[in-house]
Amino acid sequence: MTRKPTMVQRQLCSLEQLRISEFGRPSPRHGLQLLFWFANHCVTCEVINFVLIMKLVSDCQPERGIYGFHLFGNMEELLPVLNRRCKSKRQVLYFEVGNLNTDTYPGSANLPTYVRENYVLEANIGDINLDRIIVSYQLRTRVVERVYVTEHDRATFGRFSTDRTFEIHPELIQALQSPQADLTTFLSRTDYWGDIQVVQANDIEEMYYPEPSSQQMFNIMQNYSGSTARAERLGLSTCEQDVDSVKKKKEGGGVSFVKILLSAGMLYLAAKCFGWLRSWWRLGPDENTLRKMLSHHHVMLDYVY
Repeated sequence: MTRKPTMVQRQLCSLEQLRISEFGRPSPRHGLQLLFWFANHCVTCEVINFVLIMKLVSDCQPERGIYGFHLFGNMEELLPVLNRRCKSKRQVLYFEVGNLNTDTYPGSANLPTYVRENYVLEANIGDINLDRIIVSYQLRTRVVERVYVTEHDRATFGRFSTDRTFEIHPELIQALQSPQADLTTFLSRTDYWGDIQVVQANDIEEMYYPEPSSQQMFNIMQNYSGSTARAERLGLSTCEQDVDSVKKKKEGGGVSFVKILLSAGMLYLAAKCFGWLRSWWRLGPDENTLRKMLSHHHVMLDYVY
């Protein structure tokens, strides 16, 4: 019986090969974050008889649905078909992880925030929940025989893309476990953000800000002093203008009051004189009396004009 050839494109052994494969990128996809989490929190690497062996940690139990792990049936034969003898003797099965839909796989809610955050914020975007990791796993020994990465085919609903399926070499898993391989550096080296420049916290601390020279400090103080003096002069001139205006208002108010008094006095005297003349006209005074009255004017009339 002729066996159908595997759909796996090639084995990825380095970060550069992972970058060229374009798996899990660009943002907002989650495949690279998923791979980083799997390497650092789900699997250990140990050299036994010159062979690098991967084993799942005790907290990572695919058969119990932890982190959203579930059986992968390989119905489309995306991966090499498992030998039935191996299945029964070593209990080797395919398990898949990476579906962020908690309604379908509730265990995926326990994935770290850096894996889920884009899905939570932008769940309506089609490229958010494409990426998956598939492992061939021995239930008895917890040995991971193979690690694969793949993504859903956008053109065919529910199927994985055959030309976007790769095997991850154990050495690449081990490289991701290095203390120097933090997530930000890993995403930058694989071009996850494209041309966007990422500034890390340690880069900010190392930025150099030159201190101003003595001449620059002198110029700054001069400008400050000049500005302060101009502001003070402006404030004083404004204050003086306000005081002058108040004084003018007060003086203007006093002159108006005096004029009112004089006008009232003049009207009062005019009324008195008119009344006296009227009474005198009725009595018929002689010429001498009239001459005497006209020669004695009232003293207040000197202050009217």
